[in-house]
Amino acid sequence: MSDSSLVIQRISDAAETMNDTPELLNARNTIIPILLQYLVIFLLLEYSLRRGVNRDLRSCSRVHYFLVVSCAIFGAVFVLDRELGHPDHDPILVMRLLRPILLLTIFFFGIAANVYVWEKCDIPWQNMFQTGENKFGYRELAEVGSLLLCLFSATIFFLLRSDLPGPFTTLPAYLHPLLLYGGIVMLLFSPLQQVFHESRFWFIGQIFRVFTPGFRPVGFMEFWLADQACSLVILFVDCEFLMCWYLVDGTVFGPRKGVIAHCGDYSSIRALFSILPAVIRFVQCIRRFQDSGDSFPHLVNAGKYSTTLLKAAAQRNFRLKQDHLNFVIWVAAETFSSAYCLWWDLTQDWGLLEKSQFGRRVLLRQHITYKRPFYHFAIVQDMILRFSWAFKLVALKMTALHREETNTILSICEIFRRVVWNFIRIENEHIGRNKDRFRPQPRIVKKQAELIEKTAAFRQKL
Repeated sequence: MSDSSLVIQRISDAAETMNDTPELLNARNTIIPILLQYLVIFLLLEYSLRRGVNRDLRSCSRVHYFLVVSCAIFGAVFVLDRELGHPDHDPILVMRLLRPILLLTIFFFGIAANVYVWEKCDIPWQNMFQTGENKFGYRELAEVGSLLLCLFSATIFFLLRSDLPGPFTTLPAYLHPLLLYGGIVMLLFSPLQQVFHESRFWFIGQIFRVFTPGFRPVGFMEFWLADQACSLVILFVDCEFLMCWYLVDGTVFGPRKGVIAHCGDYSSIRALFSILPAVIRFVQCIRRFQDSGDSFPHLVNAGKYSTTLLKAAAQRNFRLKQDHLNFVIWVAAETFSSAYCLWWDLTQDWGLLEKSQFGRRVLLRQHITYKRPFYHFAIVQDMILRFSWAFKLVALKMTALHREETNTILSICEIFRRVVWNFIRIENEHIGRNKDRFRPQPRIVKKQAELIEKTAAFRQKL
């Protein structure tokens, strides 16, 4: 029998099973009309707004309906779980395969919140990032986040309920994550003009500059993106796990039977992926020192990222040989790195704890944009979350949480810490401190433009 005949036979058998199972029939009759209703409403509203001039209203409508559809799909997963029981899938494996999309969704919503506050406080973030004519804002960022959430929820549904009959559920269960990531990559590089074309290719160019450090002077956007990557280390680790699992430990049909799992914490490639953002920032700091000749702050900042490399090496050594000495070395490296990063956050990136006119250090600084309680909250949460590795040790010893569940929770907390960091870092750049001189001052740019105009006028007279 040919492959096409087998597929047709499988679909017909599934349809017969559907007709013979009242639970499946009730679930389908309840869920599918709801999903189709929201899909039709979204398409009608999208068509009616496509020719309109209110771009903000169109983005808000997309965000609203992507969120509603996502909630409907999650509701469908919950209903089917109650009616049919838990699916036969390893939840830790599913979480590791789809965790990058979940974290990116949270991250985009966090950056949308950053941009919203910057615009409300009249902070010229687009000038700092030198976005040019890319007129994207918090609405567009929220739209991307809601779209990722919708794709994430749909992939969860199709993966967990691959036993249901239908055009998508007849596919192998673990093919859906590959379709999700492949679709996102195709959309990112798509030549379509309708889907943020200019912003997408501007972003691709910035990402290319970030991952090729040392060959050109470092711009503000490059260093900022690399800092964001330092809070998304688990994404790089999960990408390594994704490639390793599909090539070694599993297939689109599920885990390989009789194969010992090779994709774990003891992979050397995994360790290299985990230090990639810190290496990029280290090279950027060295390039900044080469261009400016200033040992402070650039070499001191490079030293901060070198501690990240040291703690990664200590952690790797402890996992290979778990004795008391290696544990003490690892804890000491983690403590020193966390304290170093905390000091840099408060004094350099945020410009807080500055000296007063009487020579005493105060908690904040003279010029602030936000309310004082927000700075106090930011300092406390940064102190706590910089030492999140200690909470991980306690959680693994005293709770029943799996290691990957703990990693997911702490990764979400790290994204939250980075979002708070963004608020004050960009505000500190805006109020005129501009320590690193990443962006040109408007006054200097204006004088250069006036000089060019005078030179052109003088040449015309000649």
